[in-house]
Amino acid sequence: MRTLTPTLVQQVLPPAAAPIDPAARLGLDLLTVENVESYRAALSAVVAAVAAGDISATEGLGLARRLRSRLRLLRRLARLQKRLRLTGGAVPR
Repeated sequence: MRTLTPTLVQQVLPPAAAPIDPAARLGLDLLTVENVESYRAALSAVVAAVAAGDISATEGLGLARRLRSRLRLLRRLARLQKRLRLTGGAVPR
């Protein structure tokens, strides 16, 4: 039995749709997460969306990881700003 050639498959099947970001489907803008309170609110929205079946558990996990990364970045930035303030703007070596 012969397999379908790629050109025949392309003629028969519609083109694949671009995946929609689950954050966009939920109306979440991850750039608005600027502190722990907004992180908790966004994470609660993700958990509620998974519980309601609006997004899959895998998509929820991906969003939770992206939110955690954003929070870690903000914490690192705060530590760096504090260190710069303590040293008078000099970069410690």
